[in-house]
Amino acid sequence: MTVSSPPSNPPGRWVNLDYGDLKILGETRMEREVRSRSAAKERETVAFIEGIPAGDTLYDIGANIGAYTLIAASRGVEVVAFEPDPANYHHLVDNLRLNSLHATVLPVALANYTDMVHIGPGEPGETHSLTEEGTSVMAWRMDELVPRFHLPRPSWLKVDVDGGEWGVLAGGLRYMHSMKGVLVEVCQETEKPVVDLMLRLGFCIDSAHPHASGVTNLVWARSTLAPLPVWTWIEYSPH
Repeated sequence: MTVSSPPSNPPGRWVNLDYGDLKILGETRMEREVRSRSAAKERETVAFIEGIPAGDTLYDIGANIGAYTLIAASRGVEVVAFEPDPANYHHLVDNLRLNSLHATVLPVALANYTDMVHIGPGEPGETHSLTEEGTSVMAWRMDELVPRFHLPRPSWLKVDVDGGEWGVLAGGLRYMHSMKGVLVEVCQETEKPVVDLMLRLGFCIDSAHPHASGVTNLVWARSTLAPLPVWTWIEYSPH
């Protein structure tokens, strides 16, 4: 879905995002108290986005209600946002319209397989993980999704998917070689497989930003060392 036209703006429905003149819907506590402060909460994510040249393509994977999508789009970055949770997807679309910004928004999860999956319930602004039961959503490998729907090739990635980071990266190996920069949120359980894979793909850690919640944002840049040949990591698994 491509979003660009603004909706009506009923008074009291929105709050200011702490970046420029941007606004987001403020219908839930998470939106009002957490998402509205996204720039202060993750300054490294804002710095990462501010380093993307206008016209380049960012894939915002796990976009939630779109705080960072809005920041990127407001700076002229071409954004493809992925958010499988129906409530978050709905508010992501409305937030783009509220700010008269353009992005391509897809209600799918990215993984290292293509199949139907389930996502747990929650209100807009909350984080969601894949579960054994819940709302059925589609998961795609990036390597299949991009050519199937003629999406712009990504040159930058922001990945925040609460445990599924390795799968997102492993499902997009065809495009990783041309990536200019990657930001991945990891936790203690997911950090090692993500680091191992990214090093194999020819990236190096530019900076690491731990948060009190127990997650760390890893910012990756292209390494001066050549990546390992494709056959050495194409079947790589963290298990």
